[in-house]
Amino acid sequence: MAAIYQTAYPRIKSNISQDELGDIYTLTAEDQKFALRHCKRASVSYLGLLIQLKTTQRLGRFSSQNEIPKAIVIHIKKQCLSRATQKDIQGYFASGAKDRHVKLIRQYLDIKPYDTIKTSKLVKNWARMQLQRKKGFRILLMSLWNI
Repeated sequence: MAAIYQTAYPRIKSNISQDELGDIYTLTAEDQKFALRHCKRASVSYLGLLIQLKTTQRLGRFSSQNEIPKAIVIHIKKQCLSRATQKDIQGYFASGAKDRHVKLIRQYLDIKPYDTIKTSKLVKNWARMQLQRKKGFRILLMSLWNI
């Protein structure tokens, strides 16, 4: 059975090895250039943007601060030589800067936001198809059992 972090609804592992931190959450030159275009290097926003970027690259979705293990925060914090405290990071995740960064990361990673109009139509069509299949299956069972 696949681990939860390997499924269609991935989560970040709570016990991350140093090798995984290095392989997955190490900042690239491109990551840092992206963050520097939008924040000052010494700011908490710079660190917050990089944390969001690396976790989103891993998960394919945005995560809350509670979902991000401290090991990842510490790893990224060391790489960008940030002096931000845990309280500073909490402030970032509660701020409007985080929300602005979500839009920037979506553009950078080419992640499309949920489209309720298109998705609603798709879901309704899928539900109708399933209902028709179920009705057909029920009729088949009834004929097999001579009900």
